[in-house]
Amino acid sequence: MYVLTGATRGLGLATARRLVADGARVVLSGRDAATAEAVAADLGPGAVGVAADNADPAAAGRLIATARERFGRFDGVLVSVGGPPAGRVADN
Repeated sequence: MYVLTGATRGLGLATARRLVADGARVVLSGRDAATAEAVAADLGPGAVGVAADNADPAAAGRLIATARERFGRFDGVLVSVGGPPAGRVADN
């Protein structure tokens, strides 16, 4: 059971897909509730979407609490947020 932040797109979403394909359950977050819930629904019953902004100090606690409430535990966390602007690495 894994908690993944920033998992509605990019690396976080790719990781969530892989984990679910391998049989893991996930709690994934994104800043927009509708998007997080839609991504979780697409991943199936082993996924839960939660709106959370990692700039909010209380967000981590809510995500872990959700994992424990829904799945009884959590085994790992992937923090996948931020990054350089889109474009070539050499340009950034």
